Amino acid sequence: MIKTLLILILLSLSSYACPPFIIPVPVANVSIDIDAKKTKTSFVFTWEFIKNRLLEHDKNKNNKFDKDEIQEIKEEHIDYIKKYNYITEIVYVKKGQRVKKSLISKINLKDEKLSVSGMDIKYSFSFDTDFVLKKDHRLFIRILDPKQKVFVALKEIKVHNYNGVKSIVMQDIRANIYFYKHVKKYNKLMLR
Repeated sequence: MIKTLLILILLSLSSYACPPFIIPVPVANVSIDIDAKKTKTSFVFTWEFIKNRLLEHDKNKNNKFDKDEIQEIKEEHIDYIKKYNYITEIVYVKKGQRVKKSLISKINLKDEKLSVSGMDIKYSFSFDTDFVLKKDHRLFIRILDPKQKVFVALKEIKVHNYNGVKSIVMQDIRANIYFYKHVKKYNKLMLR
């Protein structure tokens, strides 16, 4: 009897839940290429928007984004993420140093590209930072929208031109790149 009652309660509660595929918020898979150079570090972020989350912008239902629809997507989503530092936080610290909000790098855009093929949308942007990747340091990257207008999933990070020991630990919207032998289990990092 108690099992039946619990099952009925759970079923009734789940009927009020909103399935994730109904939420009209764009979702993007993000890949990051990091290039270690002698005097700086370069980044290229590529956002691949999941097309079924942008269907509302296909006003004429022709299964492609026309010029005016692309402009609307750009204004509503791309311009939005730009306004909030590309909803990206990047912190570079020495081994053992804590990640703090005051250490976050401001992104100074070098280049950007929006490419559309039918209903496939990719947005990429690149920038340089003044830090140089080196041994016994850690790079922390987090992509987090403060207003939850865009959801992201961090899919891939590649580090080019760095030959030393490195370890990349990714978790949903954040990643730690250790430039030393890292053996600890990943703990959730909170900015302080």
